[in-house]
Amino acid sequence: MAQTIYHQDKDLLFKIKVLLAFRVIIITVFMGGAFLASPRIELHNPSFQGIISLIILTYLSTIAYSLALKKIRNLYLFSYLQILGDLLIETGIIYFTGGIESPFSFLYTLSIIAASIIIYRPGGYFIASMATILYGLIANLEFYQIITPLAISQRVTGIISAEYFLFKIFLNISAFFLIAFLSGYLAQSLKRTGRELVEKKIDLIEMEEQVRRADRLAAIGRIAAGMAHEIRNPLASISGSIQLLKEEMSPDGPYQKLMDIVLTETDRLDRIITDFLTYARPAPPHLQPCNINNLLKETIALIMNSPYYLPQIAIELSLDKKETEILIDPNQIRQVFWNLSINALQAMPSGGSLRLSTRWLEKPWKDTDKKWHKNLNLPLAEIIIADTGIGIPSQDKPRIFEPFFTTKDNGSGLGLAIVYRIIEEHRGYIEVDSKEGEGTSFHIWLPTYPDNSK
Repeated sequence: MAQTIYHQDKDLLFKIKVLLAFRVIIITVFMGGAFLASPRIELHNPSFQGIISLIILTYLSTIAYSLALKKIRNLYLFSYLQILGDLLIETGIIYFTGGIESPFSFLYTLSIIAASIIIYRPGGYFIASMATILYGLIANLEFYQIITPLAISQRVTGIISAEYFLFKIFLNISAFFLIAFLSGYLAQSLKRTGRELVEKKIDLIEMEEQVRRADRLAAIGRIAAGMAHEIRNPLASISGSIQLLKEEMSPDGPYQKLMDIVLTETDRLDRIITDFLTYARPAPPHLQPCNINNLLKETIALIMNSPYYLPQIAIELSLDKKETEILIDPNQIRQVFWNLSINALQAMPSGGSLRLSTRWLEKPWKDTDKKWHKNLNLPLAEIIIADTGIGIPSQDKPRIFEPFFTTKDNGSGLGLAIVYRIIEEHRGYIEVDSKEGEGTSFHIWLPTYPDNSK
């Protein structure tokens, strides 16, 4: 959206443009009716001249609104001002066409409906109140004979009875607020329905992306798992042969360093193949009751003894006081925590903070705003692993769970893919929030027990 509009709703901008077009159509019909009736009306009739003046004023104001639209910052205030201007013009038309007996008091209802559609129920009630004030003002001024409204045709003169005056006032005011209520209700219902449709569309897009990702990964797994298995056998033979050759060579020989490089790279390839087979052919989770808090404590003990841990890294642990067990495979979930924690340590080469926390969600559909919780009736365990490291570039975030995608020099690109697969096998969810230069946080939600209906 243009910078001059700032953070206004595009839908509101569209509605204002429709209002401008609708105003031109209505006033053009009004002008056509005036000119069709002009042969039977004296052109010097003050009422006729007043109506033509109001029509011209409406055209000019609409042109001014259109020109100012690109420079307006507050579209809601702009909408109110336009509709209030319409009320004043409608009041003028009523004055020039008979006052309390004018057949054009219905024009107020058009502004009320427009306000309900553009500004919803509060706008409809506000414009209905303003229409009541303006109509009541002109009616009272006429009733007390302070003004004498004009009329195109000869009107019957005489004093308006109090009963007729009150009847007309009550009838019109009731109509104003009834229309404000009905149009506001319909506008709110349409707004709510539109919001739900947008949410469902977003959910559908996310589901389609997950299905495409699953199909793509399944195809890669089927093809590559067989290749990895075939590569692993000759790789073991190569490693064994190099070790035998190394034993036969002098420790100070010129090829000793080359042999060490070959063995190191062979071990690295073997680890990559092992990781890939773990990903491509995952063992079904062996579920058993397990305490998530204890698993995180074990993970901290392991990572503090890993070569990636630095004294400059502060580890914070924030655990839910409710010690609740859930059905998981402890070995697989431990691997998830390990992979994510090691990634976090590697993202903080100069030190930082690693925070591991848990939270028990008794009613996840209330305790979190995630859309996929909407129809979930199971309590959830939420685990957050967050760091203050280098963060993930925005262009890389959609791909971090894809196999073989890595930004590390010696990375296999399978760590996060394995994490995603394990969480998926547990019928859980994982999401990542990251800002480059500020850090990354992984959010995991695991049900109390896997729900096969998901």
